[in-house]
Amino acid sequence: MTGRKLGIGVASVLIVWMSATTANADEKIGNWTYWQNRDPMTDQLSAGATAVGEGGAVSVKCDAPGVDSVYVQVTAKQYLGGEGGDYGHRLVRFRLDGGTPEENTWIYIKDYAFLHPGQDSANLARRIRSTAKVAFRLSTFESELVDVVVNISGAQEAVDKVFLTCGPSGGAYIPLPTLPE
Repeated sequence: MTGRKLGIGVASVLIVWMSATTANADEKIGNWTYWQNRDPMTDQLSAGATAVGEGGAVSVKCDAPGVDSVYVQVTAKQYLGGEGGDYGHRLVRFRLDGGTPEENTWIYIKDYAFLHPGQDSANLARRIRSTAKVAFRLSTFESELVDVVVNISGAQEAVDKVFLTCGPSGGAYIPLPTLPE
């Protein structure tokens, strides 16, 4: 299967999955697709925005509103492994707009990795909102390197919308401005 066909397949899976869980229509913001869902049993709100690029996609999302509930997830076009045990937590390297590479430990599950919801992840999401391009280097359970590079034009509006939906009161939170490094 060619890279182009595989890329179309990942994008199709993401769109089908988001459509199946979305109560409201998806909204295109720059290179992002924003979605939100209200659980029919609990009325719990979840929301996110996803941008697809080379090798996979990056998402900024929350599973429920709350303080520091917004987190960053990277989905690869290949299986990464890590459903528990020692392989469940591995380093992820990333660069924002070609800056200095950074790394921290993320949680790996099947074909995606995410930075655990909390202050570090919310701060990374805030930094992504003022970025035009991100690059992530993940590793499979067999130590193969996997790169995901995404043009994230429209990030400020898309990420702000996620923060607004996911704030502690489900709409009353406005993200802090990006802090200088």
